[in-house]
Amino acid sequence: MSQTLTIGSVTLQPDAAWFHIDRVGILGQTNRITKTRNIWTIDGYVKSTSTGVSAATLQAEVDTRVLALESAVREGIDVTFSLGSSMHLRSVDCLEGTHIKSFSWLTGYDGVRGSGAEGLLRRTFRLIVYGDILATSDTDITQWQESLSFIGTGLKKTVPVGSLTGGVQAQQVQAYTPYYILQSGFAVGMTVYPSPPSPSFQGIAGYYYLPDSVSTTKTTPRNWGRNRDTNFGVRWSYKCWSALDAASATPQVF
Repeated sequence: MSQTLTIGSVTLQPDAAWFHIDRVGILGQTNRITKTRNIWTIDGYVKSTSTGVSAATLQAEVDTRVLALESAVREGIDVTFSLGSSMHLRSVDCLEGTHIKSFSWLTGYDGVRGSGAEGLLRRTFRLIVYGDILATSDTDITQWQESLSFIGTGLKKTVPVGSLTGGVQAQQVQAYTPYYILQSGFAVGMTVYPSPPSPSFQGIAGYYYLPDSVSTTKTTPRNWGRNRDTNFGVRWSYKCWSALDAASATPQVF
């Protein structure tokens, strides 16, 4: 059973290529690996398969194969290796497609590309292709932060009042005041928008939910990929108030 390595639309001759694959984990903002970079380093050659022909014919056949490979090496290229089973790096599977890191032909003995036997009988090349593949689930959360802000004390309210002849006096206008709780936060999902949490204070005795204060905002993905966008952000804000006085009740902490 012979092996075949296909680079784009070009299938190399059996035993005409050697390669190795590196996989490097890429950390996201939560210091967890969110995607894996797959790097294929391919060393190989193209050569003539004709026998009993002139040197010019050999040269022309090698040149044709060189041009075919150069035309195939493009951004978004697919690479497949088959030997019974198949290994591949497909652009459609990568978040931003596949990319060409480098592609070069080996020079001849005098340092000139395609000179000497390196040009007449074969051409040796090195190609490095890479692509990033999602290393976690689509619904994974890459960022999460939430805060509760307590506004007010519940104690009496005193305001300064001026007079026509005297100085400014302190006048109590309320025995108790409401205090407010603001729940706000944001989350970032890998490839989908995460669902905001429910208001923590909803349904708790003595706390009154303000539905008209609800605010949710979705932002565009932070990373735009050729095949798939990532990091979808959502922000939320809820508000409630309580009539309990601070002297007899401690603000609820959720």
